[in-house]
Amino acid sequence: MAQQKSIALIGFMGSGKSTLGRLVSNELRVNFRDLDAETENLAGMRIPVLAESQGELALRIYETLALTKVCPEGGVLATSSGCVMLKRNIHILKSAYLNVFLDAPVNILLERVAGTSRPILKSMSRDELIRLYELRKPQYLECASVTLDATLPVKTLTDRIIDIYYS
Repeated sequence: MAQQKSIALIGFMGSGKSTLGRLVSNELRVNFRDLDAETENLAGMRIPVLAESQGELALRIYETLALTKVCPEGGVLATSSGCVMLKRNIHILKSAYLNVFLDAPVNILLERVAGTSRPILKSMSRDELIRLYELRKPQYLECASVTLDATLPVKTLTDRIIDIYYS
């Protein structure tokens, strides 16, 4: 792939999208964008407030608008975990990015986010979160250009993503 190709990191919460995105963008000296932050800036409110006050569909529409805005900037994008739930977003991601699906067993992902302040963890049971992961996984796979094992060490994943960028 050409060096100018942009990379989007996709996956469930706890997969390391934001952490790896910052590391990879620093190593490559390219822009880093976090779709959650971009969505919040566009909507003028935090994602939990947006989702609660306007609903999930409105959140996904704001994500699409934010995704469309950041696409031309290139670099590395950490997507939201639910971004792939709209086919339009999958289309945008597939047309503009090499999509790296950071996958791990759902139990490990949930362990990683346990004790964090994510509102979804307070509003959904463990079983509901597992079902949410199972609902989203086919969309991650549909969108993915490549899948990496998110249980690997951060340094290993960073190196692999950089290798993908240059290949």
